[in-house]
Amino acid sequence: MTTRRTPRRRKDRRKSIQLLAKRPRSVEHLEQRQLLASLHAHYAPGTTQEYMDQFEDMISPIPDGASGYQLGGTWASSATDAGPLSQGDGLTLTWSIVPDGTFIDDAQAQNSNLVSFLDGILGAGPGGSDLTQRPWFSIFVDAFDRWNELSGVTFVYEAVDDGAAQSGASTGVLGVRGDMRIAGRFIDGPFNTLAFNYGPGNGDMVIDTGDAAFYSNTANNSRAFRNTLMHEFGHGLGFGHVFPQDGSKLMEPTNSTLFDGPQLDDILAVQRGYGDANEKMGGNDTAASATDLGGLLNNLIVSVGTSGDSARVLASEVDFVSIDDDTDMDLYRFTVSGPGTVNVTISPQGVVYDEGASAGTTAPFDARALNDLAVEIVASDGTTVLGARDVNPAGQNEALTNVALPGAGEYFVRVSGASNNVQLYRMDLVYASTGAGPISAANGPQLIAVSPNDGDLLNPNNVDVLKVAPTELVYRFDSGQQIDAATLDGIRLTRTGGDGGFEAARARTDFGTNGAAVVEFTAVEPGIVGNRTSLVFVRSDLGAGVAPRVTVIDKTIRVELNSNATTPTTVGDLLTALAGNPDAADAVATNLVAGSLAVQIGNQPTGYTPIRLAGANAATVATNFNVTQPLRVEFTAINEGTSGNDLAIVVTKSNRGASGPSVVVDGNIIRIGLNTNAANRTSHQDVVDATTLQPHTSP
Repeated sequence: MTTRRTPRRRKDRRKSIQLLAKRPRSVEHLEQRQLLASLHAHYAPGTTQEYMDQFEDMISPIPDGASGYQLGGTWASSATDAGPLSQGDGLTLTWSIVPDGTFIDDAQAQNSNLVSFLDGILGAGPGGSDLTQRPWFSIFVDAFDRWNELSGVTFVYEAVDDGAAQSGASTGVLGVRGDMRIAGRFIDGPFNTLAFNYGPGNGDMVIDTGDAAFYSNTANNSRAFRNTLMHEFGHGLGFGHVFPQDGSKLMEPTNSTLFDGPQLDDILAVQRGYGDANEKMGGNDTAASATDLGGLLNNLIVSVGTSGDSARVLASEVDFVSIDDDTDMDLYRFTVSGPGTVNVTISPQGVVYDEGASAGTTAPFDARALNDLAVEIVASDGTTVLGARDVNPAGQNEALTNVALPGAGEYFVRVSGASNNVQLYRMDLVYASTGAGPISAANGPQLIAVSPNDGDLLNPNNVDVLKVAPTELVYRFDSGQQIDAATLDGIRLTRTGGDGGFEAARARTDFGTNGAAVVEFTAVEPGIVGNRTSLVFVRSDLGAGVAPRVTVIDKTIRVELNSNATTPTTVGDLLTALAGNPDAADAVATNLVAGSLAVQIGNQPTGYTPIRLAGANAATVATNFNVTQPLRVEFTAINEGTSGNDLAIVVTKSNRGASGPSVVVDGNIIRIGLNTNAANRTSHQDVVDATTLQPHTSP
């Protein structure tokens, strides 16, 4: 069963810190809760399996779940939701941080010192009892909010914690203490155990305050700390450890910073247990509570569930929807302006990867074929089925086509599954009108034609080629439209290249590896806007296992590579870090052109930096310098347009002894002198380096 709401845009990252001061108070009860003995820990990278086994033997582990996404149990009730709740039900869980001095009633019998520990390593801000003012508080908020975005669980910060002993049996009470209480004490000091967490019914966490070095690492927005918190919250939701330990899943026993937050396997676990994000606030199981897609425009595809086609999940991805079992159904409401037909395709999302509850039980797991999905188009009464499709087995698409819609109004898509398992899916919906009808102003102005100052009208539906460059273009929209002048800067013209394709600025480098790995950086936005985007690389020893740091200021992307002797940054680490930074990902796309992702670049000199993107709408020439082996060196004018057309590159050869190639700029002529000395012959990389370092020729 499910309880869903409409899909959401990314919410305010501080939503979960809303205070509960206005919520009704409740009489405190300290009754025993279910699964109180269930515990799991999280470990530092490199912790031995023997140590982990010994520590797990001291605590009662959460029961292993079914094959894939190790789900051992779910919450039956909370301080907000009295229940009884079942698998697949969304719920609200409150969380609080216990005051220092709170007794932790476990084998160590210590008092919590978490607040003073974090104040000491990350700063206390203004201090005081309002923990939301602490500089480290946002780390907890971000961790809880990530689970909020991906599931039917709503985490809410409870500002009050009465300091009752944390024993695995303290019940969450609104206005008294959270469902999930966070404390800290010395566990085993640096390395090994980072934290441990109780399972559903309690969910309390204990952080090792003896590991200051780990928790003071603020790289990548404190990713190591956040991943530990999100891992432990996963245990609090009922998830066990998963294997193999290859740095691909949040719920692996040891901490990893190769990714940010829950990955595909972890998302399957939380959506199996608590449903997707539409599971909140009443859900979309019925026509009355259906997810509203709004009005469909003619021949415009509307897609839901566009994430989920990779085991690696970026922190920016939020569009995951699923059927969590054979009793769940998802309804989506849409409206059309007139009679027509509708096509809908339901595509199972996921990939095949290795997974298991222990190191010796891993096996290929096909996340695409967990549930056999079906789809229907339903009339406005919420009952009459206009079309249905359920012919293919689990793992294959269901495509329902040409379903007739008799007239304007409201209709529904209904998705369901035949198996008692979770299945991520993508839905693509498109409406085709059978009558012109009036164009609704709510659908926005429709572009009819573009009128240049010289030549015929340009039809948006045709490919027209102008023989004369226009100095003015007039955009003609359908009549009766009112256009906000403030939105006109959203119209952008981008010219195509000589081949008719839109050009984008780009650049390549081998990071000084002599071709062992070659990466191409391409501006995401086509046209000249991408020109002069720069990537600047520096090296620092960030510590073992720490990912490269990425910051973006205007058109410059600064990357700090890890030069640590044990774990220097690899090409794969770099591409992951760039893709994981929203600003960098919006600016450049990356592509491994040659070589391996495993090539280490953190230990290479950074003579190749800066890398500047260029070439969009700019003059370009290429040569192989008349060598026999495969070679192509491309020279691109810095200035876009025709201004680079008059540039000339003159190449000469001479014996320059031990010197490198010479580069001299004389007006529009660039003279490159190659060295023919037998011991110091100029290479193509020498030419690239020399022209890049020459201030008048650097791209």
